[in-house]
This record gives sequence, structure tokens and C-alpha cells, in this order.
Amino acid sequence: GRDRPVRDHVLFMLNCIECRLPGKMTDEEIDEVVRAYADSILEHPPEMLPGARDALRAVGEMGYKVGLISNTGKTPGSTLRTLMDRMGILQHFQVMTFSNEIMVRKPAEAAFRVTLEQLKVPPKAAVHVGDDPDMDIAGARRVGMRAVQVMAHARGPADEADMTVRSMDEVPSAIEKLG
Repeated sequence: GRDRPVRDHVLFMLNCIECRLPGKMTDEEIDEVVRAYADSILEHPPEMLPGARDALRAVGEMGYKVGLISNTGKTPGSTLRTLMDRMGILQHFQVMTFSNEIMVRKPAEAAFRVTLEQLKVPPKAAVHVGDDPDMDIAGARRVGMRAVQVMAHARGPADEADMTVRSMDEVPSAIEKLG
């Protein structure tokens, strides 16, 4: 349930190589490797799920606050914010919680609680939308949130989901139904 800064990921990998590279590199050289590692997603961005931009806009227009909880892996929150800005979706989020910044990953309750506290929304009044049965759905349900599972890339249905939808296009109506 814990996460580490991206620099720690890079140092770990460089240190695992037999020649122990970090001891042979300057801080500036290590910083350059960290930047290349973290920013590679900007060179080859993923495709946004069809309907995601419209769904975000619609949920905001319905008067809901929108937050993001992301397990970052190799891409830090700072880089993901840049990517989201380039994709034209950054402005739809009032709060963004990235695991490398809070050092906690979903499904840990703390990842959800930090976001809820920043949004000033109690769990029972929140709906979490995600695809992963364990990280998203079970994690959200443990803190008392309702959960909508998007099946577009899901590895299987979550028994705990309050609703499932086939695509992002269906998210606004699902949220409205859950109230």
C-alpha cells in the first residue's frame, strides 16, 4: 500500500546493475536519468478512453466536484499533470491525488481519505469511478464510498461495484442514478 518517489525507483534500478551506477554518476546525471524516465510518457502518450473528456465535462456541469486518485508507478504526478493539461482534461479536476506524492497507493484507505478531505466530501456522498476490482472498487467501498466500475479495460467485474458501465459515456448517468 506504500509508494516511493520516482527518483527512488530510478536509483534502485541503477543500483541493481552490477556496476553500481549511482556511485559513478553525478547528481546532475542522475537527475537527467530521472527526468527521462519520468517524462517518457510525454513522448508517447497513452490514448484517452473514448468519451472520457465528455464524461468529465458532463459530471462537472452536473455540479459535482471531481477528484482523481492515481497510482503513479514510474510516472510522477507532476508529469501526469502536464500530460492531462496537454490532453485538455486537467481543468476538470478540483483535486488530484498521486501515490508518489502522498506515498500511499490504492487500495489503501488513506489514498481515498486524502482526496475526500481535500474535496470536503464525506465518503457516503462520493462515488469512485474506476476499472480495477481491487484497487478501485474494493478500495472505495472500504472507506464507505459508492463505486462505479468501467468495464472498457477491466480485468473482470467487481462484486462490490454499485454499478458497472461499459464505457465512459455511461458514467454521468450512472453517477446521477447513484445520486
